Amino acid sequence: MGRRFVRLKCEFVRGPGKAYTYAFDFIVEDEKVVQGWDYVGFGKFRDAENRGAIEVYPFIIDEDGDMDFGSGFDEAVRYLSSNIMTKNIILSETFTVNDGGENIYMIKEINNI
Repeated sequence: MGRRFVRLKCEFVRGPGKAYTYAFDFIVEDEKVVQGWDYVGFGKFRDAENRGAIEVYPFIIDEDGDMDFGSGFDEAVRYLSSNIMTKNIILSETFTVNDGGENIYMIKEINNI
């Protein structure tokens, strides 16, 4: 399979952090993220009871898996790290996002865009 542009939907599995849903837009080849690019993603959060408005937070993720939510955030929450860039981009693959604690997420959808 050649290169393709995909959007991932990833759901929180467990960990000490907030239960975000992440979406990532990646170029993928042979089930790996193509390196050498910065990519865009979105974190979506709704309270634990799934009530209230959804909060959406765009970010940039670099080839090292460092996520930058932008200058509107305090440094303590602006930068997160993830190991998704080293993972196979396949359904049910798990990866971590570290926001001071290790949170585990799972790839639930992969859609060509």
